[in-house]
Amino acid sequence: MQNQKQLTALQKAFEDSGLKYHELANMVGISKSYCYKIINYNLRVYYDVAVKISNVLGKETDILFNEQEKNFEYEVSLGETKGGEKNEPITSFATSSK
Repeated sequence: MQNQKQLTALQKAFEDSGLKYHELANMVGISKSYCYKIINYNLRVYYDVAVKISNVLGKETDILFNEQEKNFEYEVSLGETKGGEKNEPITSFATSSK
């Protein structure tokens, strides 16, 4: 029996879409490498990018990026994040909409 990692909601939606990384990246307006990192490494992502990805994949933002949100909250609890005045990574998708 193979030991397979469970897919995140984002990975599953991307896989189900049939898109390639460069196709999604072009549709969203980001680089292919950034797109790959967002999908495969639970990379923190700016809200506007998360919404664009969600819209392309036809899913709710809060559902697709739940794992990233949890990861960010954990990093905050450990004091491992940096803040900025503008374009801070999201901390919650609870009030987001498509």
